[in-house]
Formats: sequence, structure tokens, C-alpha cells
Amino acid sequence: MNTRLVAVAAIFVLLVGSFAVFVPVHAESDLDCVFSVDGTTMKLSADCTTDATILIPNGFTLDGAGHTITAFDPHDGHFLGAVVANEGKSANVKNLRLTANNLIDYCDSSVPPDSRLRGIQFKGASGEITNNTVTDINQGAESSCREGAGIEVRNEPTYGTHPNTQTVEVSHNVVTNYQMVGIVAVGDVNVNIHHNRVSASIAQATVPTSGIQLSYHAIGEISGNIITGNWYRQGKAIGQQPWVAAGILLYNIEISNIKVFKNELRDNQFNMLVITSASLGNGP
Repeated sequence: MNTRLVAVAAIFVLLVGSFAVFVPVHAESDLDCVFSVDGTTMKLSADCTTDATILIPNGFTLDGAGHTITAFDPHDGHFLGAVVANEGKSANVKNLRLTANNLIDYCDSSVPPDSRLRGIQFKGASGEITNNTVTDINQGAESSCREGAGIEVRNEPTYGTHPNTQTVEVSHNVVTNYQMVGIVAVGDVNVNIHHNRVSASIAQATVPTSGIQLSYHAIGEISGNIITGNWYRQGKAIGQQPWVAAGILLYNIEISNIKVFKNELRDNQFNMLVITSASLGNGP
């Protein structure tokens, strides 16, 4: 059965026969994204814009069909959180082009609800993020805000136990001109990050960036990726801690739970940087 999903005002409208199901997106949002829906696949019908997070219903696949979603700031504030995110425990994103346009330089807090800027975010969900192009998820080359991830996979807790591990494949994506990190996995997740192309951050003068990062006890594999051009241009310490950029950053992890192989790493300040939980005093 073919249906249509339309993002207008503050809701997605899912038309199924004579019934309409309303899925909240963001109050007072300005959206013109239209999706055709077949089963559990929502396919983007054309290029579109949004000033608020587009949520993928539980168990659905967002198929961009080669079209572009562009994020911009709302009239009365700045863009909050991810451009595209899961709503339930399972989601997929494929064939999407995602970008942001001239976002305001405003540093958001990591305190819940954590409205830091991301392109695609899976939080507490399993699924696949494949064959997408994510560009310009940033607030400008001079921004020093510690946010702006191209693709983020995150699940609580982040302190080393694994009670409800989410499994995510991140593959065949192109990520460039992000602010803080290209692809990052955080917490109780098992990720397979492979065959992605991640190039330089736009904010290398102000932010210590990384191409691909696993942190806070994330586990998984990083393989077959091409990661280039990450360099922290300030070259000095912030406070008492010397910050640097890396192609691959493994931070606060157990190295035995991670496999890294067959990646092409070029022109990064550190091609690979490993800071284990044990070295931070958090290991067994």
C-alpha cells in the first residue's frame, strides 16, 4: 500500500486509507519535507528544508532517495539537536543527503535534553546508517562550540556496563565539513563502522576534532574507512590539558573490545589516538 507522509507545521501527517496518524516533530517548526510511505519505508519525495528535528518512527527506514534535507535556524532561535533522529528502539537511514545552512554560532549544553548539534543521531536505538552524504553540520569555521557531529550513535549508560547494548552499522557514508567529529559512538553500543569517507572538519582553528571516534566504553569495529585532514591548528593547551586532533580517536574505552583494521589514514595530526579507561583510572 502506498501512503504519504508530509512534514508540515509541527507534525508529520501519515495518511493510511481514510485514517490519519499524527506524529509530533517539534512545536512551531517550519518544515516542507514530504515523504511517500510504503510499509515501514518513508521515502523523501524532493529536496526540502527544516528548522527542527525530523523523527523516524519506530521500526521505519528513512530513504532519502538521493534528495537533500537542509537544516536552518528557526526565526526565533537556533537549531537544536539532530537534523534526523530515531523516535523508537529501531531505525534505518539510507540514500540521504543532509546539510545545514549558515547556522548561528551558539554553544548548547550536554545536560539533558542535550540539544547539541548533530546530523544523523541514533540514541538508544539499533539499525543501519548507510550510503548517506552528510556535509556542513557546523556553526561556522570560527566556532569553538564542542558540538557538530556528522553521525552520532549513543546509548546509556556511558560508565562501562552493558545492560542493553544497541547494535548499529554505519557504512558507505561521506561526512565532511562537520564541526567536532565526523562519526562518533558513545556508551552502550556495539558499532560496525566501515567503508566511510570522512574528511576534514571546518573548525580546525578552534576545535580539536576527530574523524571517527569511539568513546565512553563503546565497543565494535572500525574498518575500511578513508579518514583525512584532521588537525588542531591552535597547537596549544586548553587549561591544563593538551588537546589534539585525530583521524581515529578511541577515548575511555577497553581496547580489547575494539578492532581497528584496514583504514586509510592521511594528513591527520594523529592518525590514531588511544586513551584507555585504565589510563584514565576508570578501567578494571
